[in-house]
Amino acid sequence: MRCILSIGRDRHLMDVRSMLLRYAGYCVEEAYSAGEALAALQSGTVDVVLICHTMTATEHDSLIAAVHEMRGKMPVICLVARPGDGYNRCLNVVNAPAALLEAISQLASAA
Repeated sequence: MRCILSIGRDRHLMDVRSMLLRYAGYCVEEAYSAGEALAALQSGTVDVVLICHTMTATEHDSLIAAVHEMRGKMPVICLVARPGDGYNRCLNVVNAPAALLEAISQLASAA
């Protein structure tokens, strides 16, 4: 089972997303700030990082950089609000349940 670190600010979105991911069989840890996310990354139990579109662009960039510095090529998924939005050095996925599950499934099969 892959463990996903879900990072975001909106607790309702995070709760719904975590429920969906757990129902699909994934372990989910949640972080509501960059500090919480970095602490979770240090635990060593995380396999995939998921950054919500509710985080600012600056937070996205710094979190992606920190993940790659701390954990090398660990997969990072950035949820975006609209097609065409996106960030460098992560897999950009439109914020929709089916798209998210498909992206995680692809990462899991590639590992």
